Amino acid sequence: MSTPNTHRTLVARAAAALLSMAAAAAWAQGTDSGSGSSSGGAATPPSAQSPAPSTGAEALPSTLGALPGTIPLSGANPWYVGASETLTHDSNVFRVPNGPSGNFSTTSLIGGFDQPISRQRISGAANISHNKYFGHSDLDNTSYNLLGNLDWQTVAKLSGHVGVGIGRNLAAPVVSGVVPTQHRNESETRNANASVLWGGVANFGIEGNVGYSSVDYSATESQFLDSHQNTAGIVLRWLPAGPLKLGVGYRETHLHQALALQFANGTSQRNDVTGKNVDFLVDYLVGPTLAFNGRLSHTRQTNSGASNADFSGTTGSASLNWKITGKTGISAYASRDVGFNTTPFSAVTIFLLGNTPVVSTINGLYQNNQVTTSAGLSATWQATGKIGVYTGVRYARAKLISTLQLQSAAQAVPDTTDVSKIAFIGANWAVTRGWSLGCNLAHENRDVTGTLNSFSYTDTTIGCTGQYTWR
Repeated sequence: MSTPNTHRTLVARAAAALLSMAAAAAWAQGTDSGSGSSSGGAATPPSAQSPAPSTGAEALPSTLGALPGTIPLSGANPWYVGASETLTHDSNVFRVPNGPSGNFSTTSLIGGFDQPISRQRISGAANISHNKYFGHSDLDNTSYNLLGNLDWQTVAKLSGHVGVGIGRNLAAPVVSGVVPTQHRNESETRNANASVLWGGVANFGIEGNVGYSSVDYSATESQFLDSHQNTAGIVLRWLPAGPLKLGVGYRETHLHQALALQFANGTSQRNDVTGKNVDFLVDYLVGPTLAFNGRLSHTRQTNSGASNADFSGTTGSASLNWKITGKTGISAYASRDVGFNTTPFSAVTIFLLGNTPVVSTINGLYQNNQVTTSAGLSATWQATGKIGVYTGVRYARAKLISTLQLQSAAQAVPDTTDVSKIAFIGANWAVTRGWSLGCNLAHENRDVTGTLNSFSYTDTTIGCTGQYTWR
C-alpha cells in the first residue's frame, strides 16, 4: 500500500476482517444467537452475557440457554414462547485497564418453533431484550436476534439446507493493539447460507455451499469495520467404513470493506480481502456418545489495499464431544486461523526543540496479518434430573505481524501479541416444567504486548437468570 506524503496526514482506519464478523455479536449482554460450523469445524455454543474480545475462540455458554434455537422441543408441541429476567454484575464494563464496574438487567422475550413437514423440516427462533445499565445509562440498549432454517430432502439422493439470520447487539472489542473505546457501539449483523448435498448416506457425496454475511456499526469511529462477505465452496465426501467420513474441498471468501482506510482530506480507500482455501476434512461419529471433527487447510489470503497483510500458510481446527456417562460429558476444541486487521492509533511522544521538550501526538496505522491460535475445554454434569452444572476454560493467542504506517514513512514494529484467558462455571435448575433458574461466573484476563500502547485488563462477571417457558 502506498505511503501518504507529508501534505496529507493519515488518519487511517481499516477493517478487522474475518474475525470482526464474529465480534459483532460477542458483546450482547442481553441475548445472542449461537451458531455451528460446517463439517470439519468446531461448533460454537451460545454466547455469554459478558463481552470478550474476538479471538477466534468459542463463546461462553449462556446462563440458561434462552437464546434462539436452544430450547429442546417435544414432538407433541413444536413451539415455545417465554420470558426471562437476568441480573448481572460486571467488574469491568468497558474492558479497559482499571475500567469501572457496573450492574445491568436484561429483560427478554423469546419464542421459537421446529416443525417437520413430510421429509422437510422448518424451524425458527427469535428474542428481543432490553438491557438496562445502572450507573452507565449511555450503554442502555435493546437487542434482538431472529433466525430461520429449512432442511429439505427430495428424490435422486438430493438434500439441502437454507438458513437466514439478523441481529442487533452491543459490539465487542476486536483483537488489536489499541485499548477499546468506552461508549456504546452497536452492531447489526445479517447472514444467509444455503447448501445442497448429493449422495446422502451413500459412500460418496458432493456438497456445494454459498453464504453471505455483513456487519455494520453504529459508532462513527467504528464504521471502518463495516464489512460484507461472500463465501462459496464445494466438498467431495467419502464414507470408507463405519463411523469415519472423509472429505476434500475448495473454499473461497471475498470480504469487502468500503471505508477500510480514511484520510484527513475526507477521502477513503477500500480493501478487499480474498481468501482461497484447500480443505481436508475428517468426521468420526460413534452414535450419540462420541463425535470428532477436524479440518486441515492450506490458506492464501490477499488484500487489495494492504498487501503487507497478505498471508499464505496452514490453518485448521478440531473439535471433540464425548458423552462419558449418562450424566457427564466433555467438549474440547483447538484452531489456528487467519484474518486481516488494521487499527488506527494515537500515541504521545516527547522530542526536543532546541532545549525545550515538546509533547507531540503520532497518528498511525498498524496493518498486519493476524494468526489466531485458540483452544478450549469444557465439561457438563447432570447432578440430578433437574440440576445441571457446567464449567470450562478458554485460551486464545492472536499474533499480529505488523507494519506501522506513519504520516510520511512506513516502518517495521515488534509483533503484537493479544492473549485472552477465560474461565467460567455455572449451574441450571429446572424448578418446574416451565420455570427455570440459573447462575454463572466468568473471569477473563487479557494481555496485549508489543504495541506502542501495551495494555492489559481483567474482568469478572456474575449473573443469575429466571425464566418461564410455555410450550
